[in-house]
Amino acid sequence: MKLFRQILLIALISSFILEITLSLFSMPFALFRPNTIYTFNVDSTSFKGISDTTQFIVNSNGYRGSSYDADATYHILTIGGSTTECFYLNEDETWPFLLQKKLASKTGQKIWVGNLGKSGLNSYHHIAQLEYQIEQFPKIDLVIFLIGINDMLHALKYYPNIIIPSENNILSTTFAYFPNSKKLSLSRFRSTQLLSKKTSLFYPQKQRSLVYSNQNIDTFRQYRLTTPNLITTPISIINSVDLFKKNALQLQHLCKKRQIKTLFLTQPYLWKDNMTVSEQQSLWLGANGSYSQKGQSYFSPTILKNSMSLYNHQLKLLHQNNNITLFDLEGTIDKSFINFYDGMHFNELGAEHVSTLLVNPTYKSITN
Repeated sequence: MKLFRQILLIALISSFILEITLSLFSMPFALFRPNTIYTFNVDSTSFKGISDTTQFIVNSNGYRGSSYDADATYHILTIGGSTTECFYLNEDETWPFLLQKKLASKTGQKIWVGNLGKSGLNSYHHIAQLEYQIEQFPKIDLVIFLIGINDMLHALKYYPNIIIPSENNILSTTFAYFPNSKKLSLSRFRSTQLLSKKTSLFYPQKQRSLVYSNQNIDTFRQYRLTTPNLITTPISIINSVDLFKKNALQLQHLCKKRQIKTLFLTQPYLWKDNMTVSEQQSLWLGANGSYSQKGQSYFSPTILKNSMSLYNHQLKLLHQNNNITLFDLEGTIDKSFINFYDGMHFNELGAEHVSTLLVNPTYKSITN
């Protein structure tokens, strides 16, 4: 019995030493695999307003754009899904990068804008970003939220059911790598993460390049175009919108606790009642199920437009009640291929327009 206790004590001490040692190597929360370059060979006739070849560059901290600049006089984070991420745009064509450039030119100050956008993330994931990831930045002055689109698509995917993701699902979806979670579980221990390859010991320091084409998106477009089940009957997603309201207020609360200003943006989109044939052919999202699987039912452009307007309207109500600061981006962006290459994603000119609107002299929330 005495020998057993000695062995147990040695094991506990060894585990503690291992935890401390691995903590020194553990990577902070990373949205993407660090030091990765995604190169896209895009057909500009299919992706209107996008150059033929573009690059998505992930920095050493696991998000796109330049790493945190401590010497900047003003620090901004942009949080959202793919419309913030700007997946198919070059780094210097994304609206967060252009915002940084234009604000610096306008103010004469050194401005840093970090892009924490990632495809598929909704307001539940953004809460996790504020609870975990934002702690990695020494000082943030403003967070800009372009949110709601993925909350809406999530609601339509599972309609008429309402699915609330678990904490583990939120963390694993939000972050490519994460050190721990709030709850006491095996996943919190670095030794467990070591075995599951979730520490920086497994991060290659050299850049990793991956090349993609637009073939998948074209396939998903065909799934939508050939569906025999286009849903045109009005639906009710008010319960999902109420959950979005709760999450938006939580985002505001988390920033206020850290004395960080916030700016919420309404989500622009291409969807409308009378879309041209070319515009309809550009669509691929909006399935009542998984858009990546053939044979799903899809919601009509009118349903998508009306559904997105509910989330934007909710943000406007929160603004009217003095809960949040809001800029109605959706109300200022032209719904055409001038700004979009599909139902909601900005092309190069669209991202340019977004950045210009945000530094317009008539809007003074940023840097003031």
